[in-house]
Amino acid sequence: MRFEDLPLFADDALLGLAILGQTRAKEWKLFVAHYEGRGLPPLDAFAGGRYVPAVRQFLDRINGVDGAAPFPARDGHEVREAEWHKRRS
Repeated sequence: MRFEDLPLFADDALLGLAILGQTRAKEWKLFVAHYEGRGLPPLDAFAGGRYVPAVRQFLDRINGVDGAAPFPARDGHEVREAEWHKRRS
């Protein structure tokens, strides 16, 4: 499966296969967990998948292909900060 062969809305199984390939397709769940709150297009419940052009745009952005500043790496600081605030409350 190639990215160009995806329907306009694709489920995570198809996206994983097209983007990561057959041997790594199951790792897509980890990718989603890492990037979903950082701009990865959400699943559209009505369409049954993610809007594929927006997924491509997101991937281009985080890899610096779109000419914008590179996407900052996640270092876990956000999680530590949230835990700190939770413990202080």
